[in-house]
Amino acid sequence: MLIARIGKRTAPVTCHLLVAAGLLLLLPVASSGGVGWYITSTVLAGVGYGISFSLVAETAVAAVPAERAGSAAVIAETSNELGNALGIALLGSLSVLVFRLQGPDLAGTFGGTLGLPGLAPAVIDQAKDAFVTDLRVVAVTAALLHVVLGLVTLRRLPNALEVEGGAGPGGKGSKAAVAEAVAADGARKAAMP
Repeated sequence: MLIARIGKRTAPVTCHLLVAAGLLLLLPVASSGGVGWYITSTVLAGVGYGISFSLVAETAVAAVPAERAGSAAVIAETSNELGNALGIALLGSLSVLVFRLQGPDLAGTFGGTLGLPGLAPAVIDQAKDAFVTDLRVVAVTAALLHVVLGLVTLRRLPNALEVEGGAGPGGKGSKAAVAEAVAADGARKAAMP
């Protein structure tokens, strides 16, 4: 299992940085090409998202008693879907705003503009360029958010999460052992100048 191999503290940081790198690989995409960049971006970001999804599910289920694992899984999945919906709404709104500011002032969206009859080639080119510009603005914005989340995660998650071993009563990964390690890590950080 990848998370066990790289550590529970390193995994969320890695996932955010992989997603950010994948998003930044969208920058070379142009209206005339860039399929290779798009595919590479999707693969890299997909690996990051995959780590994130498995980590969130594992963490949510492991944090509760076995009889409440189903509820924890449902809450984690609902939170994931809510986050996706908010991200799509906010970044989609940013995309539309940039297109409206950069594109031909004929329709509010790229699809709406191209759907108009009798467009001159120059107008189509302007719409394509505006679409690529809004893609880049959204990609950079989302990448910056992932970098910030990665840094916050690195700063806020205790080193205690690197504890090896399985969860269970009294095990190294048990709630009591992790809570004790988190408290020790917090005391260590508080003692730092």
